[in-house]
Amino acid sequence: MTKQKNKKRKKYIDNEKFHNELKIYLDECDIIWQQYLKEHKRKTQDSLQRGEEPLPLKKKNDASIPWPIIPDYIGTCFYKIAEKLNNCGNFAGYSFRDEMVADGIYDCIKNIRSFNPSNENANAFSYFTQACYFASVRRIKKEAKQTEIKGKMILNSGILSNFDVNTQKHDESLHNDGYLDFLFENFGTDGEKTKTKNTIKKTTKAHQKRMKEKQQKLNEDSTDK
Repeated sequence: MTKQKNKKRKKYIDNEKFHNELKIYLDECDIIWQQYLKEHKRKTQDSLQRGEEPLPLKKKNDASIPWPIIPDYIGTCFYKIAEKLNNCGNFAGYSFRDEMVADGIYDCIKNIRSFNPSNENANAFSYFTQACYFASVRRIKKEAKQTEIKGKMILNSGILSNFDVNTQKHDESLHNDGYLDFLFENFGTDGEKTKTKNTIKKTTKAHQKRMKEKQQKLNEDSTDK
């Protein structure tokens, strides 16, 4: 076995340093959170004395609380995790990959205060990789739903039934089977694709003309024989 095979693969994130930086940042967040709890308790007591409704207690992930700015190193790690994950085979090739990366970074920032570095089993890299993973899955489902909605709108609008007809008015040599194939390959269920595609193609004048020419050719061939 060569030295090159024995050489360990260099990690793009130092998990130990990443964990320590998160601990330092979250300790600062805890100080801010304790200050907020004391201030909320004081305001609640004042409200009760005045006979008013107490203010609702905010959640620890509430963005309106003046949390400390996330350090550049942690932000860079979030970007690397999201970028590397979406380069994998499961997510590579999507046209909205940039949106998947952005969603992953956003979820990391949103859930940063949910991470508990004091837990002995806490793994910062795994925790935020999982956050990016589920963010990418949600984006894929969202885009698929939007594509389905757009497809149904196109199919229900009836525009495809006249698509070939309108084009043939300008040039008899133009056919739109390629564009129709693209639409039906990307929209609707398999059963709906086949049924609707056949229905539309059979009602277009271009299709009827091609079938008529094909039949005439068959008749001529049979006559020659």
